[in-house]
Amino acid sequence: MKRSKFMIIMLLLATASVSTTIFAQDNIKAMLKKCESMEVIEASIIRNNKSLIKKPIRSTVTIKLHYTPELVAELVEAFYKDRELANSEIEQKKDGQMVSMLYKFDNSTYSFTVKDDTVNIQGVERNYSFRLR
Repeated sequence: MKRSKFMIIMLLLATASVSTTIFAQDNIKAMLKKCESMEVIEASIIRNNKSLIKKPIRSTVTIKLHYTPELVAELVEAFYKDRELANSEIEQKKDGQMVSMLYKFDNSTYSFTVKDDTVNIQGVERNYSFRLR
C-alpha cells in the first residue's frame, strides 16, 4: 500500500516537471506570434529538418520591428511572466530603459534588443531527441 502511494506521488511529480518544461515560455511565444502578424521591417524563419524522419531539429524566427514604447513594454512583461522558469537570463538597461533581454530555457532561447529605432526579436527552438549526422 505504501509502495503504491509512493509510486503514484513520484509519477505525479515527474509529470508536473515535464509539463512545466513544455509550457515554460508560453508568454514569450505568444508575444513572438503577435509580432509576426505586425507590420515588420524584416522577418526570417529558418527551419532545419532531419531528412529521413521529416522532424524539425531547429527553428529560428527573427523579426525586426519599428520601435514603440508600448511594444517594448509588452515584450518586457512577457519575458518577466516566464522569468522564473528560465534556466538563465541576461538583461541590460541603459538610462533606466530596458534595451535587451535574453532568456534560455531547456530547448529554446528567446531574446529582444532595442537599437536605434528598431526592435529585434529572436526565438530559437531546438529538438534534441534527434541526432545530427
